[in-house]
Amino acid sequence: MKKLTLFCIIGTCFFNSADAQLLMNEQFNAYANGTLSGKGPWTTINNNSLVINVTNASPVTGCSGDGGSYIVPGTAATSLSERLSYPTTNFVASVNQFFYLSFLLNLSSAGSDINAHIIGLGNDFETFNFEFSRIHARTSGPGFNIGISEGSEGGLGSNSAVGISWGTTVFSLNQTYHIVLRFDFISSTANNDVTRVWVNPVFSAGSEPAIGSAEVTIAAGALGTDVIYTGDNIRNVYLNYRNSNSPVYRIDAIRYARGATSATAWTNIGIPGPCPITLPLRWLKSNAVIDNQSRPVLTWEVEESDVNHYIVEKSTNGENYSFVISIPSKGNGIHAYSFTENNPVNGAVLYRIRQVDLDGKSSYSAIMLVKNKGAEIISVYPNPVKTQVTLNITGSGLLNTSALLYDMNGRLMNKVLLNQNITAINMQVYKPGIYSLLLQNGKRVKLVKE
Repeated sequence: MKKLTLFCIIGTCFFNSADAQLLMNEQFNAYANGTLSGKGPWTTINNNSLVINVTNASPVTGCSGDGGSYIVPGTAATSLSERLSYPTTNFVASVNQFFYLSFLLNLSSAGSDINAHIIGLGNDFETFNFEFSRIHARTSGPGFNIGISEGSEGGLGSNSAVGISWGTTVFSLNQTYHIVLRFDFISSTANNDVTRVWVNPVFSAGSEPAIGSAEVTIAAGALGTDVIYTGDNIRNVYLNYRNSNSPVYRIDAIRYARGATSATAWTNIGIPGPCPITLPLRWLKSNAVIDNQSRPVLTWEVEESDVNHYIVEKSTNGENYSFVISIPSKGNGIHAYSFTENNPVNGAVLYRIRQVDLDGKSSYSAIMLVKNKGAEIISVYPNPVKTQVTLNITGSGLLNTSALLYDMNGRLMNKVLLNQNITAINMQVYKPGIYSLLLQNGKRVKLVKE
């Protein structure tokens, strides 16, 4: 029988055994309110006095683990971290290992500093605190996106040089989500580690979340250089405390485990079941095009649960959106929607779709640009022309715009208002030669004056 060493520090247990690889199961329920630093294995790094705080004044709702206590970040002049420092070395980077990190996140503000991430996995070196995989948040419309980065030899705030991979789903503020991070350490000598993150993953007992359902992935060799070396370790979870531009969050129910395979790591993390919170909606596709009558056609495909209706909104300046129409939900499941606005588009218009669930919470689709390139020119006749040329256009995209007539030397000769679909232009006053008619949609029509 293999020896099992069990460490329990203020309600948090750590296992040191080849058979038991759960590194962390942290509910914070054994901690009193106040700063987290110094409680159990939590340590403030960089000698900063502002730390993560434990509280239960406003419990994380909807999927709160086994109690009401959770942690929130303090504030600092710069983005710093607090780490869970393990009492034993749990992993040395030399062979393939797989890591899972699971926690509950309730974000009240994504902030504007995307490098000031929320949580990460790293080592415990005193001089160099590397974080090999991080989770970020950024503002997106009224909500936020989730992003990940890997490779952080420069420390906190260094990700802008190597890049953050962002998901496209817009999540709601002040709502609890189950976040699962998987980090695949493949080799200590090559840039081939992989990071994935899921939001409210769907899984069955004993089965990992499906790779294809990950919100965002950093593939091998992408976005930065892996900085794990042979002899390094991954045994710490870092919580980022914030500056005034960083995310403001509440975190609970942190679980962290590893294994020689991803399936083993998933078994070791021992998540009892999916978070009962379900996303009101997962945006699968959204698109906008112009039909042959210059009308905008919006289509979107969603995986929805408890959605009440959709609101189509549009804007001509990108700042102020107006109501267009409300469309009822088709019910739970994967559904496709389509809407055609009767008013033809003239110029550029932005559209977005707001989903509203049964509880009144909402999220937005990606913003879609609809730009009318102008109706097709049906005919210009006669051409060559002696006295009068007729311009016949279809649709209304060019109505009430101007056509500019230039000679062969690029001199502007006339400005013609197109206030109807058929417009006559007097060419009798011009000398014989080659002319061009420039339309507002950028198209040019060559005219020959005899």
